[in-house]
Amino acid sequence: MEDVTFESVRVYFNNTVESTSEYEEFIKNGAEIVDGKWVFHDIQIVPTADNPDLESVYHTMTEEDFANGYVDFDGFVSNGSYIVTGNNNNVARVYDRNYNKAFMRMLGEVGDPIAIPAIYDAGDTIMAAYYNTDNLQASRLDTILSNYMGDNTITEGQVFYLEGGKNYYLASSLALTKGLTLETNPEDLAAGKGRAVIYMGVGTSDESGNSGRAANFNLGRNAQSGAENGVLLSFQDIKFNEINFTVQKFYNYLDKNGTGGNSNYAISANYFMNMNSQGLGFTMGELSITNCTFSGMIRGFIRFQGPNRQIIQRLTVEGCVFHDCGVYDANGRGYAWFAGPGNRKDSNFFQNLTVRNNTFIDSPRHSLVGENGNLAWPAGTTWNVVIENNTFVNFSTRSSNSGHGLILETRYAPRGSKFTFKKNLFVMVRQNDSDNRPLNMKGMRIDTKAIEYDFADNYATTVPNWTTSNLIDGLFSNRAFSNTSDGAGYNSGALNLGGYGETRIKFGDNRNENEDDAVGYQLTPAELFMNSAPLAPEGHKDMHRYNVDGFYYNLTPRVMAHPIYTKGIETHVGGMAMLGNRY
Repeated sequence: MEDVTFESVRVYFNNTVESTSEYEEFIKNGAEIVDGKWVFHDIQIVPTADNPDLESVYHTMTEEDFANGYVDFDGFVSNGSYIVTGNNNNVARVYDRNYNKAFMRMLGEVGDPIAIPAIYDAGDTIMAAYYNTDNLQASRLDTILSNYMGDNTITEGQVFYLEGGKNYYLASSLALTKGLTLETNPEDLAAGKGRAVIYMGVGTSDESGNSGRAANFNLGRNAQSGAENGVLLSFQDIKFNEINFTVQKFYNYLDKNGTGGNSNYAISANYFMNMNSQGLGFTMGELSITNCTFSGMIRGFIRFQGPNRQIIQRLTVEGCVFHDCGVYDANGRGYAWFAGPGNRKDSNFFQNLTVRNNTFIDSPRHSLVGENGNLAWPAGTTWNVVIENNTFVNFSTRSSNSGHGLILETRYAPRGSKFTFKKNLFVMVRQNDSDNRPLNMKGMRIDTKAIEYDFADNYATTVPNWTTSNLIDGLFSNRAFSNTSDGAGYNSGALNLGGYGETRIKFGDNRNENEDDAVGYQLTPAELFMNSAPLAPEGHKDMHRYNVDGFYYNLTPRVMAHPIYTKGIETHVGGMAMLGNRY
């Protein structure tokens, strides 16, 4: 399709048969070939389930159409979404008649940002239907955004402003099928009102309060009509900025099983973003999440799944803080932060994945980036993963299993991919000297050799004494970045731009003989931060919870002379670099 306008489109087609080997099932079901051409009789353009009330268009093919190689259509609705299909009407079963289905959205003019006021409705029947909402004052948001997905009067790419300092909530999971930006009103931020809060679930589903209610954003959706089966959706960028996301009632493994916990609790199995297991394929430009905080997402952050092809050209998470997430089971696993499905060689979620300037505060999950399908990636498929200037506090340290809690668990990455891991800070900290929590730190596992690494200037504070007497590079219990078999240290660092030394952790004292600028001492977490200690020791329900405001740097001479400070390896809380005591 080309020349898509507000109400017209030119649909091109090519019915020349170049090969039949890939279409044996299609031919078995009735597809016909005559004189080297696929037989088809008409083109139909029908509305998607997002706007089912729009009119359908059917065009019977003519000899002139076949000679031209295209057909022009008009009379569509601005911003409307449609499915374009060619049909062979000789085939008995309706959906066996279809040739390639294509998704199309008509053009529209993006208007000024739309403010969504926080209306606290005392008569909110949805909120009233839930238990244990604790009289939370919040404005329902999911219906507004759901209506936008099918509203042809609002152009894709619309910016929505939430009120600073106000609360919103999702009553149920929301399918995202249309580009948008959702953020706190910049004027409210400038006025000091703070960010908007979105509760991704409120109250509990039972009167006893044991089952917290949680909702997700769903990227894409299931087919909602026979005409949609097999279609590849296409939508513009989806962006979240300057919002605090949480869940009102959520329970992790230790809330149920830890000291002080409640054995009747149901562990929350929620995500920030999920996909339907039978969801349609899709392609989109960018998924961007910036300057947000997250708590209460227990099972995963972004989980990719489904049987169909899915493409994200850019996935960006920057300036965010994650705390009180994860701990889905005894080993803290659940799904990876970025969990690839490993089932489609033509899908690509990590084409350009950037994770920068974030703080991950003890939120155990299976890994940071996980995608382990051993697939025959098509020529030209590559990943570009950039993990830079993040702070990892007790990152997924619960399990001693070498395959759990890795930063990079991408064993069969496509050839030609690049992994950048620079200026990140690792903090290992106990609640006190009697806290015997496990501190198992694992780095990476990548078996592919025809790739490029750019590892450099990754630092750690002092690591408490641990049962492993010989930690690799002073930090890792196994699978260090410097591993010479499946790490960035492969072949003595031949694949790393900075060589082998830069694959090893730095502390400031040249412990691993890779610091020309060493200052001769390491920093303890207590020296570097105002208060980095967990709230409780091993086994307690709050052992993975912290005073988030404690992660400000202490601006002492000892800190300010250390490379962690001089190189700008900063922790970020609330979207701001924490470069000093704010009190």
